[in-house]
Amino acid sequence: MQFEILIGALGPGCKNPLMYPEIRYFYCLGCDPKQPHYTTITGVNSDNETTNEIRVCKSFLEKLWRDPAFSECGVMKSNPCPELWGKHDMDPFMCGDSLELPKQVYSDVVAFINAYKPPGLDADTTSFGMVDDVANPSADCWSAPTFQSSATRLVSRSPFATLAIMATGMVLSSWL
Repeated sequence: MQFEILIGALGPGCKNPLMYPEIRYFYCLGCDPKQPHYTTITGVNSDNETTNEIRVCKSFLEKLWRDPAFSECGVMKSNPCPELWGKHDMDPFMCGDSLELPKQVYSDVVAFINAYKPPGLDADTTSFGMVDDVANPSADCWSAPTFQSSATRLVSRSPFATLAIMATGMVLSSWL
């Protein structure tokens, strides 16, 4: 549901089911049974709660940040409703969401994912860090399972392989 809020008020051209695939997977991280494996306890906050950092793979985050939807469509950010509308020059029908273009607001992808945390991961006690699995392929970090197969890595590195797979799928679907 939280993902739907992220894109809910965007125009119809920006709500295509195939858009934002990486952020969709990232939003499943809170329920991923392997998520604790990638979590490191970093300390205790002022409320005496344990703070954690989740290690996310650089290859996944770079793919997420390259998505043109962040520049062309943006995301919806929840904002609090002020008690007195007039003082804040806000329309009460606009309360609750503001359009943000992440690449204009956040310095990098890590700042973005720390601002838009998946459901189930407490905003005050959880942070995300990027681990370089590009330079160190054996790095211990989270990536969406769908991006971990060797076939997916081949497709992501070769545009020709991507086109070949798409063409094969189109040919096979025309025979059905």
